[in-house]
Amino acid sequence: MQQQSHEDQPITVQEEKELRRVFDHLCDFQTKVRLNKELLELKQHMTMARIRGHHMQNGEGNNHAQQQNEDRLDEITKEIVALDMNSASKKITVSDVFEKLKDLNQKVNRKDVEEIIWEVDENLDSALDWNEFKLMFTRSISDKSGLEPSRMVSCSAVL
Repeated sequence: MQQQSHEDQPITVQEEKELRRVFDHLCDFQTKVRLNKELLELKQHMTMARIRGHHMQNGEGNNHAQQQNEDRLDEITKEIVALDMNSASKKITVSDVFEKLKDLNQKVNRKDVEEIIWEVDENLDSALDWNEFKLMFTRSISDKSGLEPSRMVSCSAVL
């Protein structure tokens, strides 16, 4: 009896859709966390400045600072949109997985995450592109021997 390869068992449309969602979520995760944190802090700062502004009408200095904050707010928003739009060069890095696992309160160290990525990184660029991510999943679900690396699949399943 001939053993089927992972190419013989395509993933379903729903599985691919869900896999793409997880991939997109993990891509640039560390950068998105940093930008969203800065965005939140900036919005809080701007809100506090508006509240103070109602109490103290100090004109021009406040207007300049407010304009700088609004400009930075626009820059951050554009950066976040650009990260989501640039699908051709999207990759999941060690930093992205490490940051996401920390976000999920998982106790891992960077070395462990490097190994998790290395196990499925076909082109050895220390990151996972869409094809590598999809191949990892396909190999894992069709693995009958239990020899395929599955730690990255486990990490992805948490999302």
